[in-house]
Amino acid sequence: VIDSTDAIKSAILYDFPIVTPDMSLIDALKLMSQGKADCNNARTTTQYCRETGFSQEQQSNISISPQETQFLHRRSRDHPWTTMPKAGAIPSSLTGCGCVLVAQEQQLLGILTTADVVQLVAKGSELPKLVIAEVMQPLAITLKEADLPAPKTIASLFEQHQISHIPVLRDHGELVGIITPASLLYYTTEHQQTEEAPSKPNQELENRIEERTAILPSTVEQLQQEIQQRQQVEKELRKSQALYQGIVEDQRGLICRFLPNGKITFVNQAYCHYFGKQPEELIGYQCSHLIPVENSPLLADIIAALSPENPVLTAEYQVILPTGKVRWHQWTIRGFYESELEGGSVLDLETNCLFKLQAVGRDITEPKQADQVLQVSEERYRLLAENSTDLISRHNLAGVYLYASPACRTLLGYEPEELVGLSSQDLIHPQDWESAQQCQLDILQAQGSCTSSYRIRKKDGSYIWFETTSKTVIAPDTGAAKEIVSVSRDITERQLSQERLRLLESAVTNANDIILITDANTINSSGQRIVYVNKAFTRMTGYLPEEVIGKTPRLLQGPKTDRNQLKKIRDAILKQEAVQAELLNYSKDGSEYWTEINIVPIANERGQCTHFVAIQRDITKRKQAEAEMLKALAKERELNELKSRFIAITSHEFRTPLATILSSADLLEKFPCTEEEKQELFSQIQTSVKHMTRLLEDVMFVTRSEAGKLEFRPTQLELDQFCHILVKEVAIGVGKHHRLSLSSCGEYSGFMDEKLLRSILSNLLANAIKYSPRDSIVELKLTYRGDKAIFQVQDQGIGIPPADQGHLFESFHRASNVGTISGTGLGLTIVKKCVELHGGEIAVESEVDRGTTFTVTLPMNYEPSKKENYSGN
Repeated sequence: VIDSTDAIKSAILYDFPIVTPDMSLIDALKLMSQGKADCNNARTTTQYCRETGFSQEQQSNISISPQETQFLHRRSRDHPWTTMPKAGAIPSSLTGCGCVLVAQEQQLLGILTTADVVQLVAKGSELPKLVIAEVMQPLAITLKEADLPAPKTIASLFEQHQISHIPVLRDHGELVGIITPASLLYYTTEHQQTEEAPSKPNQELENRIEERTAILPSTVEQLQQEIQQRQQVEKELRKSQALYQGIVEDQRGLICRFLPNGKITFVNQAYCHYFGKQPEELIGYQCSHLIPVENSPLLADIIAALSPENPVLTAEYQVILPTGKVRWHQWTIRGFYESELEGGSVLDLETNCLFKLQAVGRDITEPKQADQVLQVSEERYRLLAENSTDLISRHNLAGVYLYASPACRTLLGYEPEELVGLSSQDLIHPQDWESAQQCQLDILQAQGSCTSSYRIRKKDGSYIWFETTSKTVIAPDTGAAKEIVSVSRDITERQLSQERLRLLESAVTNANDIILITDANTINSSGQRIVYVNKAFTRMTGYLPEEVIGKTPRLLQGPKTDRNQLKKIRDAILKQEAVQAELLNYSKDGSEYWTEINIVPIANERGQCTHFVAIQRDITKRKQAEAEMLKALAKERELNELKSRFIAITSHEFRTPLATILSSADLLEKFPCTEEEKQELFSQIQTSVKHMTRLLEDVMFVTRSEAGKLEFRPTQLELDQFCHILVKEVAIGVGKHHRLSLSSCGEYSGFMDEKLLRSILSNLLANAIKYSPRDSIVELKLTYRGDKAIFQVQDQGIGIPPADQGHLFESFHRASNVGTISGTGLGLTIVKKCVELHGGEIAVESEVDRGTTFTVTLPMNYEPSKKENYSGN
């Protein structure tokens, strides 16, 4: 029965306090104190056996061994229970078990026992300021309700883990109750009593009652004494805390205490006043939020450096005020270890755990800054005086040397002590003495500084150029100048360079070619900034220097500037290489000019490119001559090509009708013919002559168009009526074997040239018929959009290959798929010219073997000029 899982469930306590992690420790202690009235009445094993009538031998027969029972009693004394009854179910009074369980959302998180509270009091923790989450302990072990072990196993778990509480959980983690040494002991003894009680005589029961009654007064008296002693200890503790609190609050220094994790647990009033916060705004927060981010690792290093052997360290670091200002502080930080509370050795690893730190600090910003200023000043003076290549000297008000830095050896050849006592006038070139003396008088009168350049004699008698900046030193007691401090440097090379630069600048400024200098640094992707331009730049571009300095050469570029040439220049500049290019630039007034540019990188003494020099020469006239030459060559090639095409086309187109005429004439001359045969031969001759005439007219039309001599004479036309007449004429002539159709959206009149419009539409219709199969549909559509008339000619012919569509309107050009179909290649050229004279547009859509659609868009009332007669160019 004892080993039964169902039976051991009676040892589970179901009534016990459960708290959340955010509950205060004081509220948890109130819950723990409930049900402790009889805490000190816990019995030993012998007492319990005497009350129940069990002998030691009988007790040994219980499943739990005597050693385990003694351990359970010992754990019961450590965590006292209420008096355990002799029989029946475990009373609810056993729930005053000296602990609280911590849970949240039905999940068990930890436990807090009276032993934990005692340790907190011993460490001096401020219990009212703590919450359960800060002090609770993790659970060593839990049991499953459906899989409870035997009492003997549970007793061994108590002793193995040195614990007094084992929670019992359901399969999904919900809390059922807890088993304690007292409840387990009560369960086993009650169970044994239940089995053996019937064999006990009533006399034994009466004896137990008498014994229990006899010890009750002494137990109560002992409990009262312990309560009085505890109250006295608590009173003394409160006095000690009040005294300590008064001492801490009266301190002018900043005092705070914090945990090893950085969480603040206490601050004094001085600390709160300094940071402008109330205690509740600081306690519970990390102290690192008052420290700049860059100093946070320093605090962690200090904490890591503390040890029980060396618990106190002093450090200086910065803090942040609520205003955002950063101040320097000096802190004395002390670490508190458990060994100090428990009397252990610092070498005992179990008692030397750091549990709290205290920091006492003061503001040292002003002394710190003063020290830093002094150190910087002293270091600066030492570096200037001993390591500067410039000569640092002190003079009295008459100019006599009082001190000279070691640089005088290199600059003048004198030892420092040789200069002391000499007057500046003894060394300065006579021609420069007047200006140097005037500088000295100026600083004495204005008590300021003055810079002058002069020649000074070296020890070997030669002269070098000095640039000296002098300043007076004021006596603090009188406010008058007491001496002069000078810093001098050798500028001989600079003076010579400046002279050479003046000559070079004169040559550059007056050069005929543009000289433009830019820096080597790019502004985004715009290019380098202009730092210098000469007079030739202004003459050529019209820009004044102040209009371009600081800008990039891109302001000279325009829409016609060759991008390939610009890329060539840009690539060379990126590689810091010389480059030559020709660019079309734009002057200030927008006029174009050609320039030949030579760009060369300029490097400093370290070989680093610092600038680019561009020399630009105006080649506009040369480019114009080249353009005219290229234009003439292109025109010549075009004429040659047209001539070749014309010869090829006309030789073919004239040969056929001439042959027809010749053969017909021979027949008429040599053979007798009937009247009907004569008429047929005459008709063939006339047709051939008309064909040749039309060909010549087309050639003449193109020629006049190329020469700009075509006339544009617009008149008022009824477009719908005009198209109907034209379609009928074509249908009677070349279109008699095709189905011609016309669609129009209404009667509209337009101001157009009738002859040119006829040429446009008749050529398009003739081509559509020529390149379409017999009996196919050729359609002319007339629509309107706004003030424009739209003519569309659509066929179902052979179409135009894509490669030929870009050359359709070139003279004598014919598509590659026309085969043996005759033609001159001039029809669409004529159409294009006529459309342009009308100020219109022509477009084509075609697909091979699917047909072609030409769309002509003409203004309804186009007037190119106010002249009576119009001609196109």
